Amino acid sequence: MAAAGIGGAPRAARLDITTLDVPDGEPFADWAAYQDWASKKHAWRSVAGRLMHGLRQFVLEPVLFRWLSDPDLDCAPRDHPGAELAAASNANERSVLTARLVADAVDTLCDVNAQALGAFLAWLHRELRAHLRGPVAADLRHHAASGPAVVLERLAAHWAYYQKTVKLFACQVFEKLDGGINLSNAQDALPRTSGVAFQCFTELFTEFGGGLVEPCTELMNRKRDGAECDLSPVRNVADMLLCISMANKDSTTTYNKFMGRSRRIDMCEGMAYFDHFHLAVLDATRLYFRRRAAHQATISVGEQMAEVSELLQRERQEIGAWVHQHTGQSMLRIAQAEMLVGQGVDLQRGGVVGEAEATVLVRVCANLAGLLRDGHTEHVRRIYRLYKELPAIDYLRRVAAAFREYVMAVGTPVVDDYNAFRAEKDPGKAEETAWVDGLARTSREAYRWVSTQEGAPGAFCDSTPTGHVSNKLFESAMDAAIEDLLVETNKSLAPARGRRGKPTEATAERMIAVMLDRLLRATGSKAGARVVGSRAPVGPDFEYTVGDLLVGLVKRVPDKAAFMEWFRTHLGERLLNDAVHWDDQEKTLLSALKRDFSGCLDLVNKCLKMWQDLKGTAGVEATANYDAYYSSGAGGAGGA
Repeated sequence: MAAAGIGGAPRAARLDITTLDVPDGEPFADWAAYQDWASKKHAWRSVAGRLMHGLRQFVLEPVLFRWLSDPDLDCAPRDHPGAELAAASNANERSVLTARLVADAVDTLCDVNAQALGAFLAWLHRELRAHLRGPVAADLRHHAASGPAVVLERLAAHWAYYQKTVKLFACQVFEKLDGGINLSNAQDALPRTSGVAFQCFTELFTEFGGGLVEPCTELMNRKRDGAECDLSPVRNVADMLLCISMANKDSTTTYNKFMGRSRRIDMCEGMAYFDHFHLAVLDATRLYFRRRAAHQATISVGEQMAEVSELLQRERQEIGAWVHQHTGQSMLRIAQAEMLVGQGVDLQRGGVVGEAEATVLVRVCANLAGLLRDGHTEHVRRIYRLYKELPAIDYLRRVAAAFREYVMAVGTPVVDDYNAFRAEKDPGKAEETAWVDGLARTSREAYRWVSTQEGAPGAFCDSTPTGHVSNKLFESAMDAAIEDLLVETNKSLAPARGRRGKPTEATAERMIAVMLDRLLRATGSKAGARVVGSRAPVGPDFEYTVGDLLVGLVKRVPDKAAFMEWFRTHLGERLLNDAVHWDDQEKTLLSALKRDFSGCLDLVNKCLKMWQDLKGTAGVEATANYDAYYSSGAGGAGGA
């Protein structure tokens, strides 16, 4: 039982055009005879054979002769029937006349059964197949002994001309014939002309295309190495297989839609492109980048990342553009996996791999601390950008973990020295100053990698339409490292509290609050005072600034309530003793605390009430934060 069509009508069974008879007719003696015949009215169904003779004599054969006689191919037979007309100047006139005749015939034939229109398709299949199996196949066999590279070059050239021929006929014949099929009762029974045309090339590729992938990959590898070479044969082979795959998958698509869809067709097993080109190209790509990755293991990480960046840019812009978009994307992922993660890693599937597989990533993370310590900003920025482009964020997270370990390594000696001194006797002012100074410098060093300083973005920053923003992954890694250092300082101290709830131990919170108070008081001393907004140290015994403390340490103190108790005490003393020398400085600090110390907002509000009562000014609005304050330079970011 036939399948139901649109509206419930029975759908016609698909016809095999290769079994249909092609109408016969006498050829024309010359162009004048064809013009005379065309000027008369005909019953097109009865004279379709003669029309096909005219189409072959005056359009197809001249086009085919120009194709075969091209200097790059030069394989046209001496007695080719299109030689005489190919040199004539009336090619456009012949094409226009034939197109009109085909349109008239199709308008008549679309009202009859499928066989009448199918005869045109059968003729087209026979003519194109005969040409491809004749002079084109003979030319490829003649050059087969010269090796696959020569066969690739010539087959690609033939394909380029074949595409031009199909495009020409699409405008003159195919478009009208496809339109007639779509309007006829045979639209479900017949393929479209594009499917027929490109299926004709399948047999040619089956015979001569078996060894063409290797020379394609050799050309691609030469291009990867930076050599000047033409990749048009690669594109032609890829397009050839895509069109063959499309013709086998969808034979009912018109030419214009066909060419638009072929380069976006979904990949799957069983397709000519996927089986003969896609898989082989990916295997060759993996071997190439595996060799490059083995060589890069012998050079420095900075040089390695510079080379990787260049290779990936070339892969993206100069290699992937010549193949199907899925193949190009897969090649790029393979290159990223082999050169940025490790051998055999499949980024397409995602997931996390162990250190045994991620050999390249482990090496990069191990050398990141050295690059950070030596200030190689460009190398660090390149590492960040390369790993940020990977589809899985887990690999970038490992780089962020290495950054955290670096910050910890810089600050741990400061904490160890302070704890070692405290183990022997109570620390004094000098020891506390050294501890705060060391951690402030540590946070300042880490902060410059994740923030914009004086208009220059840090290595771990992203560009946006409005400026640069720090990557939250690396900012969180820095915060976690500073917090760990502060916790490490406090871990042997019980935060005991006195009668009024004030901490009695020399905790990190107390030391930071004390140093902040000393800095604020120092800015107002008349003997050699320096403005807090400057980027120079504010006192002879300080190597950090208010901004360094605010951004680097204050916002990361483990016990924010304890810090606020000490800050409130010192603020009250400054207000009562008239030691508040810079109102804007103090108000900015209160604004930042109001914004970021939400967990102990009651203590912050008490400080704000003290300020309002004793200074007689309006309340402080929470319009600033640590990072904005620090980046602007108001807090003296950067130090000496």
